[in-house]
This record gives sequence, C-alpha cells and structure tokens, in this order.
Amino acid sequence: MTYKSQEIEINEAVQAANLALKHLYRSEQMLSNARSWGFVDIFGGGWITTYVKRNKIKEAQDEVDQAVLSLKKLSRELHDVKDFSYIQLDIRGSEFADYFFDGAIADIVVQNQISKALSKIRNTIEKVERIKTTLENM
Repeated sequence: MTYKSQEIEINEAVQAANLALKHLYRSEQMLSNARSWGFVDIFGGGWITTYVKRNKIKEAQDEVDQAVLSLKKLSRELHDVKDFSYIQLDIRGSEFADYFFDGAIADIVVQNQISKALSKIRNTIEKVERIKTTLENM
C-alpha cells in the first residue's frame, strides 16, 4: 500500500469515526433526557411523562442505529479493529408494560434499562475516541 492510499484509508476511517461519534453523542444526550424523564415518571409522572420518555428512547435508538452503520464502516476501513456491531439499545420491548402498567415497578425496570444502555454508549464513545486519536496520530 502506498503512502497516499494509506493516508486516504486513514482519512476515511477518521470520517467514519467522527460520524459514529456524532450519533453516539446524540444518543447519549437523548438517553440522558429519557433518564431524567424516567425519574419524574417513577415519582408519579403519568402518561404524558411516559410518552416524552419513550419518545427520547426512540430518538436515542434511531441515533444508535445510525452509529452502528458508521461503526461497521469504520470496522471495514480498519481490518484490525474489532467489529462494533454488537452495540444494542433495544429497550422498546418494555413499552407496553411502561404505558399500561404505569407504576413504580415498570418505571424502575425501564430506568435500569436506560442506565445500562447509557453505560454501553459511553464505553463505545471511549473506544471510538481512542481509535480516532490513534488514527490522527498516524
């Protein structure tokens, strides 16, 4: 591989990392907002609060889906980088219980799922930031 072609590959990988980070940071923000609404929901928020929280979760899921596509592109650009397609943020399955059993137990379960998803996203952000820094130093 020539120096020029390697430079192009590195630039493409950095672009993929930047795009993934953009979506990951947005998903982190949406989930943080959902978690805030979740605390309100636990302490008697009602249907409107549940709706707003669920909307933030959906927006976060959409951003994660886009981030996964960018991470797959990054993985293709860097053959020695682990595939990040394992990132999951599918907490929509508890939506029925969240709305129809709108009580403290359902709200706490959803809150726990949000916290776990936030942790995964933050860990992924750290990994991608490290990869990006390594690429930029090449």
